[in-house]
Amino acid sequence: MNNRTHALTIATLLLTVVTDIMGMGLVFPVLPTIFSGTSNPFQLPSNQFFLFYCITMMIVPIGWSISGIIMGRLSDFLGRKKVILFSLIASTLSYGLCILGLNRGSLSLFILARLVIGLGSGSFSLVQTVMTDIAPEGKLGKYMGWVNAASAIGFVMGAFLTMFFSYIYGSHHDHYILPFYGGFSLCLLNTLLVYLCIQETHQPSEGKSFKLFNFEISKKLGYLLVLFTQLEIAWGIFLQTSPIMLDRIYFSNSYQIGLYYFVNGLCAMLSIFIVQPWFERRFTYESSTNVLALITAIFMSLLSIKTSYTVFTSIMFTMTFFEFLLFTSLLVQISKTASKDSKGMVMGMVSSLIGISFLISDIFMLVASESSIAQNFIFAAFILPFYKNPNLIFNYKSLTTR
Repeated sequence: MNNRTHALTIATLLLTVVTDIMGMGLVFPVLPTIFSGTSNPFQLPSNQFFLFYCITMMIVPIGWSISGIIMGRLSDFLGRKKVILFSLIASTLSYGLCILGLNRGSLSLFILARLVIGLGSGSFSLVQTVMTDIAPEGKLGKYMGWVNAASAIGFVMGAFLTMFFSYIYGSHHDHYILPFYGGFSLCLLNTLLVYLCIQETHQPSEGKSFKLFNFEISKKLGYLLVLFTQLEIAWGIFLQTSPIMLDRIYFSNSYQIGLYYFVNGLCAMLSIFIVQPWFERRFTYESSTNVLALITAIFMSLLSIKTSYTVFTSIMFTMTFFEFLLFTSLLVQISKTASKDSKGMVMGMVSSLIGISFLISDIFMLVASESSIAQNFIFAAFILPFYKNPNLIFNYKSLTTR
């Protein structure tokens, strides 16, 4: 791959991540509004709002859990581009079904659409896999940082557009449908960009037998995947408790919830572009996991204290810096540990683990009492991953080695 093709591939992949995550950022803040007395397009009784909010959130990671490792494994044998296209087509279809379900007031169709988007939620992990294919020696952390930055930008832009829709059209009874049209358009654009601009980056080895499920991984990789699962369960509880907390405890509207996620994405961008380069010059990811997890846990616990919208958002803003470093730390270690011929499977496994983790967090949300929703943050803090070896602590690099 020449330099021009390499640059075009990176730019297209990052734009794909931006637009893909924008679709999520557009929709996520309006789900509490859909399942509330404010809108209630499915004509549900008020005592079922929280139940079906949890079910709707839960159905996505069910599909995600099923599809992640399958699509990752298929990308090892069919190539990355074909599987990314399939993922994006499924996502485009799902947003169309969501629009149809909301317009018809069909809860079953809406839930089916959410399942489809879960089944198609492989593009992000596949983009990460492509980055591991093309990253030069010693640049993997940087390339993964770009993907995370693209996701943060996408979430910021998606939340901003939801804020805009809510501010301009919030008086209309069906304003909550507009973000789904945005998600549909963005996924369609994603599909066209990948089809036209990306070349295949992985040529499958000829003559090798195809095994869809092959879990022959090292103990070290298995251990890292367990730690990653812990992180994603905790983060899933945080992400899915926050909008309910804002809606039920702080009485926030769609605009304020969108602003909250806008700030969250903005913090992630600052973390990746400013904090991460500084951090990588001074510390090693392998030795910093414990401290990053501890600091994240402290701030996660503080979110359980009922204060105000401003204080709640400020705590989240600070916590996100450390969580993104922790996420990058585990992801880089997983990528380095995976063998060349199994990277698609491993990154797909990462995607499935994210789905499983969010499913676990959804189940927890469903069985937890809505009246004690703030306590979810304390539970999430205890789940965050820590190495068993207490000697793995910050390793400050000598400034003379730079």
